[in-house]
Amino acid sequence: MNGDAWSLVLPHLTLPANPKSLDELVQSSIEQDNALVLYAFLRWKMARCTNIKEEQKLIGMILDWLKSFNYSERVEPKLPLLYASFFLLVFRQLEKGSQEVAHLYLAELADVLEQVAQVKGGFILSLSSLSLGRSGPRSLSPRARFLAIAVALSIRTNFSAQGEK
Repeated sequence: MNGDAWSLVLPHLTLPANPKSLDELVQSSIEQDNALVLYAFLRWKMARCTNIKEEQKLIGMILDWLKSFNYSERVEPKLPLLYASFFLLVFRQLEKGSQEVAHLYLAELADVLEQVAQVKGGFILSLSSLSLGRSGPRSLSPRARFLAIAVALSIRTNFSAQGEK
């Protein structure tokens, strides 16, 4: 197998044909922190993209989802799937020559992750303050918070390195 089990699932995936029902499915999945349904929808949409503008809309959708989640224990294990899809779509933007757009999306992802991970006082202070529990209804577990901080820090560090060259 090529490592992408979703290539086996997608041909059998049936989503509502009615756009209103599809929108309702997506909205319901966001409200219920059902990231796996959103990921399946995302993969389904990615397979149907015909141009770079459509892929930009998908990047925006992922960012919107990340801003909207309640970050329950149910959504956290699926976040890496959404992060990976985000980066795949951004890399496609770079391949098509849309560097400025890709940089804007990466900066926005870093902003979203910093907000979700509650980065205050810099990354080092945030990493040192990882607690053993959640501090609020929209807060991440220490594991998911660490991943969010690491991804945001990686993006920020690479932007700084690019600026120095």
